[in-house]
Amino acid sequence: MKRDETTYTTATSAALAGLAVQCVLCLGTGAVGAWTESPAIIAATWHIAGGIPIWIILAIIYQQHRLERTEALAAEKLATQDAASAALFGDVSDELQLIRSRLDRLYNLGLPIVSFTIAIYLIAAGVGMLYRAATLADDPVALALSPDCNPVGLMFATAGIAFVAFIAARWVSGYTRIREWQLLRGGASYLMSTFVIAILLLAGAATVAIVEETFFFRLLARLVPALMILVGSEILLTALLAAYRPKRPGEIPRPAFDSRVLGLLTAPESLGQVVGELINYQFGVEVSTSWFYQMLGRAMTPLTIFGGLVLLALSTLVIVGPEEQGVIMRFG
Repeated sequence: MKRDETTYTTATSAALAGLAVQCVLCLGTGAVGAWTESPAIIAATWHIAGGIPIWIILAIIYQQHRLERTEALAAEKLATQDAASAALFGDVSDELQLIRSRLDRLYNLGLPIVSFTIAIYLIAAGVGMLYRAATLADDPVALALSPDCNPVGLMFATAGIAFVAFIAARWVSGYTRIREWQLLRGGASYLMSTFVIAILLLAGAATVAIVEETFFFRLLARLVPALMILVGSEILLTALLAAYRPKRPGEIPRPAFDSRVLGLLTAPESLGQVVGELINYQFGVEVSTSWFYQMLGRAMTPLTIFGGLVLLALSTLVIVGPEEQGVIMRFG
């Protein structure tokens, strides 16, 4: 791809769109947490808020790249003109050097500072909410849901949050196939962590709606802060290792908040390649290139969705025995 201002304008727009989605998800999850009074959903809100600085720094970096490309093209154009026009080249060159120095500071200082800040934030918030859950261990109602909460409505709310987070993460990860847009991978991986937590909340809401048991939500009150601590610890460890890693000229750095573990979810084809290579090694033949393996790989996503829909449909059926009585309920 040609590196011009249009390239980085597109990346800036993608980063701003990711910021908008992250803010909407944070506000939506916060509203659901206020409605349900669930420590697990409140913890999820704090986790989602940690992704906002990521999109801000990415938007700033790509905006500076756009300005740098605009000034560089103007400088090249003036340099090819006559001597009268070349008098303006000095001012343009100074502005270009200033923008490039800002970019260097953003890469060398901005990305590490944001990474360390997010890591400390996630670890501190996770530890604080784990401590709060421990203090409420004797009160199972406080760790579950508000009595006024409708579990079916909560299922739809958490499913909507999970759907938006997954679609946005996969959409942004599609940009990262272009070398100049690979920094967006950090935002996509954090959106994927939002999807994972939302799926856990959806499972908890389904458990309450189907079997009327809040045990899973009491477990999530501890599990979500623990996941925050794990993600923060990975970011902190990666940031410490990156601080001593030698930089190669022209290399696009991979920020510490770009989770290597969550990256397998944003780009599942990489996980499929690992599994395919493992199967080839075990069988000694190119199983991953066979027509059956490729057909199964294409059908995996629709089969998974179909299986989930079947399980959801089966959960709506109840068998009433000959000596039992059934009660038809609507909206709880």
